[in-house]
Amino acid sequence: LVPKGGQNILEAAAWGRVIFYGPSMEDFSQEAALLEDAGAGIRIRDARELTEGMLKILADPQDARRRGESGRAVVLANMGAAERYAEMIIRHMG
Repeated sequence: LVPKGGQNILEAAAWGRVIFYGPSMEDFSQEAALLEDAGAGIRIRDARELTEGMLKILADPQDARRRGESGRAVVLANMGAAERYAEMIIRHMG
């Protein structure tokens, strides 16, 4: 929960797990939004929210699995994005 811009959450999401992270995700805002939309990313503000969120996830393993799989699907759907962007740039350059 330190304001440092965040960590790469896609690496953890690729393992099919629900990801908890603090409010400071400036460096990974798009990734956080994708995972939040999929239900796999949970932004927390403090230790209380982390505890509550973890207890909720642990209480419903089926929901945790569904959310984790959703996050993994997001990662898989976006694999190779850098290569696709590079190809688009090369095509438009000439």
